[in-house]
Amino acid sequence: MIIILPDAYRVVVVTDKRILVCRSGRFRMSPVKGVIRELPRTTRIGPPSGLWWRCDTLGERVYIHKRFHKDITAADAILAG
Repeated sequence: MIIILPDAYRVVVVTDKRILVCRSGRFRMSPVKGVIRELPRTTRIGPPSGLWWRCDTLGERVYIHKRFHKDITAADAILAG
């Protein structure tokens, strides 16, 4: 049996100037292997909800676990304020 897994994890880096979506490993979130896309800082990521929230604003469909929802809310709050 052969199982092919795509790159499962994405690391989202939010700075004051831009948002980076980075490629990571199949079985863990680090180390970052490269930048997939760069988005303007004016991009709103949330608001998240549920256990696995489906996000389509980062240029691809990404599912974000509830433990990271506070980080998304904080990034969007800085943008609003």
